Amino acid sequence: HFFDQIFFALSILGLCASGSLQFTRHLLRLPTTDLHLLFWAVVASLSSVVWDHFWGCHPPNLMSGRILASRANSVFRILQAADRRGLDVAARGFADEPAMRSRGAKESDWRAVMGHFEECLHNGLSVAALEPTSGEMMGVLLNRDVALPLPKGLRSCTDFEAIFVAMMDSGEGFYREHPNLVPGEAVDLFILAVLPEYRGRGLAQALASVSLAHLRENGFKHATIEATSEFTARVVRRLGGWQAGRSVTFSTWEFRGGRPFTGVAPPHTALQFFSTKL
Repeated sequence: HFFDQIFFALSILGLCASGSLQFTRHLLRLPTTDLHLLFWAVVASLSSVVWDHFWGCHPPNLMSGRILASRANSVFRILQAADRRGLDVAARGFADEPAMRSRGAKESDWRAVMGHFEECLHNGLSVAALEPTSGEMMGVLLNRDVALPLPKGLRSCTDFEAIFVAMMDSGEGFYREHPNLVPGEAVDLFILAVLPEYRGRGLAQALASVSLAHLRENGFKHATIEATSEFTARVVRRLGGWQAGRSVTFSTWEFRGGRPFTGVAPPHTALQFFSTKL
C-alpha cells in the first residue's frame, strides 16, 4: 500500500509538471533556461501538495520530535511544547493512583495538577510512548530537574493539590541525604503514566529505560523516582541498580492534623523514594 501511494504520487507529479510546463511554454514563450527553473518550481510546489495529501494525515506526533527508540509495538520520542495531549495522558493514566483514589480523586483533579507542569513539554527531558500505526499517545514519563521547586501556583489551590504537594515535600529529607543531587546533574522521573487500555505491554518499564538512556546521553549523573504505588516500585526494582531511600507509610502519614490515607489498600502501603547513578 505504501509503495502504491509513492508510485501514484510520482505519476501525478510527472503528469501535472509536464502539462503545466508545456502550457506555460506556449503561453509565455519562455527561453529554455527559464523553463528549467519553472519546471523545478512546479515540481517543488506539487510535491508539497502531494505530501500533505498522502502523509499530512499522519498524526503530527509521529512526524515531529526526536525519536529515541522504536519497538514492535511502540515508538518513544521526546515531548514537545505542542504535545499538550501528554498532560492529558498523564492525568488519565494517574487517575487510578491508589493513594489519591482512596480519597475519591478524579481524572479532573489530576488534570488540574498536570496543568502546572507544562515545563515538562519543552524541557527536552520528558518522553512519550506512541502507538506506531495510529500515533496515539499510550503513555508518558514527565521528567524534571530534581532541583526545581514545585510550581508556586500548586501550593495555593485545592485541598487535593495541597495534599499532593505535601506528599512530594515529605521527600525533602531524602534529597538532603543525597548531596549529589545537584541542579543540572540530577533528574526526577516525576510522573510515570500509561493509559489503562495500553497496560500490560511493558510500557512503563520501557518509558523509564528509554528516559534513563536519554538522560545519561545528555550528561546527567543521577536520577530519582517517587513511587506512590507498588506498581511504580515494581518497575523500579525490575530496572535494577536503584537505591531505596526514605519510605513514608500512608496509614500513619499526617496532614493538617489528620491522616488522609488510612483507606489505601495493600500492597500500596507507602510512598517510596529511590535514586540511582546514571
